[in-house]
Amino acid sequence: MDHPRRAAARGRDALVTEFVGRVRAIAPYGRGVVPQEILEADAHRTFDYLLRRIAGQPVPERLLDIGPSIGRDRARRGVPLNDLLTAVRLDFRVLWAGLRARAEPDDEPLLVSHVEDVWAAVEDYTTQIQVSYRAEAALLARERQGERTMLVAALLAGQDPDPDDVERVAVALDVDVDADFLVAAAAATAGPALRRAADRLAPTAGWCTCSPPGGTSC
Repeated sequence: MDHPRRAAARGRDALVTEFVGRVRAIAPYGRGVVPQEILEADAHRTFDYLLRRIAGQPVPERLLDIGPSIGRDRARRGVPLNDLLTAVRLDFRVLWAGLRARAEPDDEPLLVSHVEDVWAAVEDYTTQIQVSYRAEAALLARERQGERTMLVAALLAGQDPDPDDVERVAVALDVDVDADFLVAAAAATAGPALRRAADRLAPTAGWCTCSPPGGTSC
């Protein structure tokens, strides 16, 4: 199968063009959440990585982090995980179609016998992206929660909050600055129970926990 693999490597630009064209049909990519130049650069590195993997060739250090780096980048850009995985799994379809198109008729049985190798390489790559995406998304969520907590705590600590501070809190919580809120306060020891109650309300209401001076959770 070396011949069709080498042919597919020579046609990497065509694979990238095909992939980018298809991935633009996925909503976040169609809106340009991922800039064209980044999408193309990542696609080039992705197909270089996958072709080396399925050919049993050494993978250079510059390509080893391509999966995790894409996962982190897409999490930071706010691409939903399901849309990201849909895009990533296009790699298999595009790569397999490229291999078949460039194979000679006599190579077809050998190509088919290696379909599992191609699928395994793409699935391993997909797992790398998924793991790094979730780790980055969790980190971003903690950072956002920490920012919201500090802003709300500072707001509640003042007697006459500055309008700019109120605006920043509204933006951080993604709420209208003139909206009405219900505030619940509890001793710090009851904080976990208060957060669990807030979690139950989460599907229908926005919420934020904070720990202002004095050790009270609110």
